[in-house]
Amino acid sequence: MDRIIFDFETETFTVENDEGTMEHKLPGLKNSRERILADAGIMIMDASEMNELFRQYQDGTLDQEEFFEKIMESLVDHVKSRYHDSLN
Repeated sequence: MDRIIFDFETETFTVENDEGTMEHKLPGLKNSRERILADAGIMIMDASEMNELFRQYQDGTLDQEEFFEKIMESLVDHVKSRYHDSLN
């Protein structure tokens, strides 16, 4: 199976496959981190709210349905605030 690895700290792009490993330096990769992850469907966000919701679920303050509902609300709010300009 082919693997693609983005090392944002060293600004290195690596492709691993049956033929071997190819590594390339990509200056500016660190600055493209958020866009690359977003294109891959990965969001970067503060997890403190999620952690609090999880604690409330664990201690029984929220049931499973409420927990998932609040998690979805939090994700939707994050996307709306992060991409507000492009959504309008």
